[in-house]
Amino acid sequence: MAGSCLGALLFTGIFFRAAASPGFSEYLTSMINTVISFYRSSGSDVVQNALLESLTADMVLDFMKSVMLRGGSLVSCVLLFFISRQISFTFARLTLRGAGSRRAGSLGTSSLGTSSLGTNSLMFFHVYPAIIWVLSASLLLVVLSRITKLGVIEIILWNILVFCVIMYLAQGLGIAQFFLSRPSMPPFLRLVLVVLFIVLVCSPGINAVLLGCVVLLGIAENWVPFRAPRTNGPPSTPEAGDGEDSSRE
Repeated sequence: MAGSCLGALLFTGIFFRAAASPGFSEYLTSMINTVISFYRSSGSDVVQNALLESLTADMVLDFMKSVMLRGGSLVSCVLLFFISRQISFTFARLTLRGAGSRRAGSLGTSSLGTSSLGTNSLMFFHVYPAIIWVLSASLLLVVLSRITKLGVIEIILWNILVFCVIMYLAQGLGIAQFFLSRPSMPPFLRLVLVVLFIVLVCSPGINAVLLGCVVLLGIAENWVPFRAPRTNGPPSTPEAGDGEDSSRE
């Protein structure tokens, strides 16, 4: 997340520097004209064509700037770094497993490496509990700054809000991964649920509802311990066992 914040600042600066050049506006205008001509050739309705023709390069550029300043750059960098991180860990696991199969029983290095890589899974990720107050305060202050038209403060608060939402999204995904990784979960059902989740994430409209539910799931863990270990069976401490025996006597 720290790298994503720094990357978002750098990416925003590069974008605004590029947007200030006249060539960028010309390129954006040509892209808009290409999209309009494509929709005209596809036979779209009159209302949609009218909306597309009303678009200008300045309108699109202002919209892009507004989204980027209010958390769009941060979301893009987090998504990029997360995908890169997951690909790196996947290749690392495959490499360690391949090395372990070739040198089975030598020093146990492969099992140590894969176990240490497994602890980096989202299943073990927990948000610091005080972040819920930061999320609540930023959400309230965003509304107030929007009403009072404090532009700079609103941009800062939007980025804080997006930061907190991303953290709870990661926690919600960790909870889902925790339940999918339980030994009682049938492998076929686990595969079906993972594929269904990917399909829903790629579905416009549905993905917003799904990700919102995952964020709410992560927030709910502040009050409901979803990943708390189950304690079934006799107590493991000898003092508890002695106490039970003495009470029986």
